[in-house]
Amino acid sequence: MKDPMSVSILMQLLQDLKPKTILEFGTFDGGSALYMEDVMKSIGQDCDIYTFDIDEDNVKLPNDTKIKFYKLDNYKIKQFVIDNIDIFNNMERPVLIIEDSHHNVIELLDEIDTFLVDGDYIIVEDTIDKKKYNELSLFLEGKEYLVDTHYCDFWGYNNNWNFNSYLKKVDK
Repeated sequence: MKDPMSVSILMQLLQDLKPKTILEFGTFDGGSALYMEDVMKSIGQDCDIYTFDIDEDNVKLPNDTKIKFYKLDNYKIKQFVIDNIDIFNNMERPVLIIEDSHHNVIELLDEIDTFLVDGDYIIVEDTIDKKKYNELSLFLEGKEYLVDTHYCDFWGYNNNWNFNSYLKKVDK
């Protein structure tokens, strides 16, 4: 459920960044996680992929995948992190975070931000929606991220569903 431009941008980012850990918030049926797993295999990059969603009945991941699915209610993200702290403390770098769940966006990103370091990335999906874009803007206030225009403008100025939301963590 991604626009074609965003799919190709994601492929390019995966090839460039070569993340060792991907956390995807908003699994739906698992198609994006499987796509990322296939891209990472095709470039010969080992990568731990975790995907989170509240509705586990929609998730259709095959048995032979290494993708790790966790049921998550984004409104309980703080407790989830406490209960699963090893996931976050043991992430290999670089890390790619994808927020595509559309619920409790600011608190979710604030909680995950504490585990990110210089060079890690966040993609906030569907900021073509003004409400979601405004949530992203609120999250970024006082944070150290660069909007990576190489990816945002890959097909022309913000020509995808993720307006100004390919973000690189920077230490100042």
